[in-house]
Amino acid sequence: MAAALFGVVFLGGGLAVGWLTYFIPLWEWWETRQWVKTPGELLLFSQFPLWFVPLGSALPALAWWRFQRLWFARSQARLHPQEPWRWKQEWEPGGKVRAERDHLPLLAWLTLWPVLVAAPLVLALLVDGAGGIIVLPLLPCLLACVPGWFAWRRLRTRRVIGRPILQLETLPIRPGQVLHGELQVPRRLGPLTQVKLSFFCELRHGEREGKSTRERQRERRVTLDLGNARQDATNTYLPVQFPMHEDAPGTTPAIFTGLKLPHLTCRWFIEVRAHSHQRPVRLAVPVFEREWASALVPAC
Repeated sequence: MAAALFGVVFLGGGLAVGWLTYFIPLWEWWETRQWVKTPGELLLFSQFPLWFVPLGSALPALAWWRFQRLWFARSQARLHPQEPWRWKQEWEPGGKVRAERDHLPLLAWLTLWPVLVAAPLVLALLVDGAGGIIVLPLLPCLLACVPGWFAWRRLRTRRVIGRPILQLETLPIRPGQVLHGELQVPRRLGPLTQVKLSFFCELRHGEREGKSTRERQRERRVTLDLGNARQDATNTYLPVQFPMHEDAPGTTPAIFTGLKLPHLTCRWFIEVRAHSHQRPVRLAVPVFEREWASALVPAC
């Protein structure tokens, strides 16, 4: 909550100061071709909307995303205390597992906003012939390439395989079982496309998110054969199967509620990629030990 309030103050302050000291004088120059403020002053005042607005919009967005996830998990934990596979939004009734969010809209916003702020000043300097100082307002555009690179990787992945959905036969999965399911890719994949899956346990050592280390264990990899796939007008359906050992750890339910975490936590994931150079799409898999899986029910 504090981060959200801090971000709103940054957002409002950046917009107000930027509008009064940067956008209005720049608009007056376009109308009169006379500098109300010098280019150096405009460059200085452009830093307020350039940095305050992205920071002020990202903090509330991420805080709201985390808040609604925690609220959903805690409300479901009160309603279904013995069924933690209901506590996560991506785990829908019927055994449907949706992909984790990739925050593409936020990354796109962080990429476009510096360009929108700097472009009018760059054009004004070009029209006015002040080419020597034009390098300075271009620097934020270069920094915008960092979130732009991450957004581009996510966009390429979406273009090829979209946001896959895993349909499980049983919910939850427990150690010693075989994970049976069907991966729904919202694209018609070509016969030469190689869909590679990685099924693994991610262990996190440490009680705090920022002061913890993560490692993969019990990883299994497989390349799906499109010869066994079925397709309709817009989707490709691929059978998925992964065996699990009896001594495999289960998912730690406290991860979803945000309550005090043990020093060692575990989560299971399936990563989907169509090409080795693409960013994988991650799906969290509901794997729970026997005490939690005592109410094992068919997913369909």
